[in-house]
Amino acid sequence: MIGNSAGASFQSLEVHRGRPPGRHPVGGADEGHDKARGVGIVGGMKRNFSILVAAVFAVVCRADTLEPAAGPAVDGFFLSYDKGKFNFMNRQQKTVHEVPSGVKKLTLDKPLKAEIESKTKRGDKDQVLLKGFEQGSFLVVRNGKEEKIPLMLISVLRVDAMANNRTTDQLGGGADVISKGEEVDLSKAVEQGKVTVVQFHLPGWIASEREGNYLSVLQRRNKDKMDVKRVVVPDVSAPVAKQYQIATLPQFWFYNKSGQFVTKLTDRFTESDIDAALKKASK
Repeated sequence: MIGNSAGASFQSLEVHRGRPPGRHPVGGADEGHDKARGVGIVGGMKRNFSILVAAVFAVVCRADTLEPAAGPAVDGFFLSYDKGKFNFMNRQQKTVHEVPSGVKKLTLDKPLKAEIESKTKRGDKDQVLLKGFEQGSFLVVRNGKEEKIPLMLISVLRVDAMANNRTTDQLGGGADVISKGEEVDLSKAVEQGKVTVVQFHLPGWIASEREGNYLSVLQRRNKDKMDVKRVVVPDVSAPVAKQYQIATLPQFWFYNKSGQFVTKLTDRFTESDIDAALKKASK
């Protein structure tokens, strides 16, 4: 069985107020759980999660680079500029917050779709292609033209994680995306002879990214015995969120080797919680 690991307790994001689902339908019917085909689990292994994630990150994907005014450069994903700070997720899946005076340059792996809200026009949001940051200005393409927008004019700049496909697949790899918001029949996604974990994933939400990455790493190491299916949920108006009564994100649903629903994690999901759920599903 996968060994226990101590991890920080991440809480789900409440994306919709309402009664949480009291049952776990698959394919629109309770008995769908009995029809879903199922799973087995992995033998024991010991691992240092932080080191493993860093290694996979380095091999699987290229990265953005944040160059501070002092100290070494940081590789990872640029997330946003908000409330007067740059927000950047490093290789260890930790978010770095840096004030503008502490940032010399931001170099992106590739241009990113982003949304800008200016200080002069509160509430007005422009869609741009972000190319980087240097000398106190963001480099963007807006309406087909390259611009340098001084930082002092920007209130918020956020990268569109879903549009740029910046999901845990890039960080850890391995998960099969079976929906990007549309309805999906989970009974057809559960694989015979493997433990199947279905992650209802909110792009850009750190808890969802981190634990989804943890599952992807486990799957890469145990691809013959474990499977991860990802349902990307952009918001609660998405058809798949309504289909499965998703009130909080992320969620992780676990299926046993008979294809039956066993348990789910909705409020707390450390690595230890995931290990325990996998062990329960393997019985």
